[in-house]
Amino acid sequence: NEIAQRKQKYVVVTLTGRCASELKVNTLHSLLGWYDIYCSNKTLISMPVSEKTKEKLKGVNWLIIDETSLIGGSLLATISRRLSFIFSNDKSFGGLSILFLCDFNQLMPVRDIELIADPTCVSDQLTREGILLFQSCKTTLTLEKSIRQESDPVYAKILDNIKNKQVTV
Repeated sequence: NEIAQRKQKYVVVTLTGRCASELKVNTLHSLLGWYDIYCSNKTLISMPVSEKTKEKLKGVNWLIIDETSLIGGSLLATISRRLSFIFSNDKSFGGLSILFLCDFNQLMPVRDIELIADPTCVSDQLTREGILLFQSCKTTLTLEKSIRQESDPVYAKILDNIKNKQVTV
């Protein structure tokens, strides 16, 4: 809401097509023009930028990424480098402000290392770069209450227990 009040343009993306469909937004891969996801990270970064991608990002100040728990270190670094390539600069994320939305108690990244991992334990340069980018975020907000399960406190308690590894019979 504050972004809209400042009259700054933003784009919301998700990682999965199902969530994108429900929210009526693009997937991250679609926004960045990544239609062949089986390419190397180097290829993904420097793919030609379509006019459609340029138009979607024209004047954008903020990129809001939902389902961030699905993003690993190497993917986040690749996203940042791709945005720098698109905007023709050397700034992280091409100079865009990024808002990450996630619940790290949900799904983990596939074939990548979590953004909350210890970067000193990661040998891959690109993965470490992404983890450090995420961990350099200046402000984090933690939502303590699940609104979706608010009408069913028993179910909410079960989910909370699972999240905290306190499953009881």
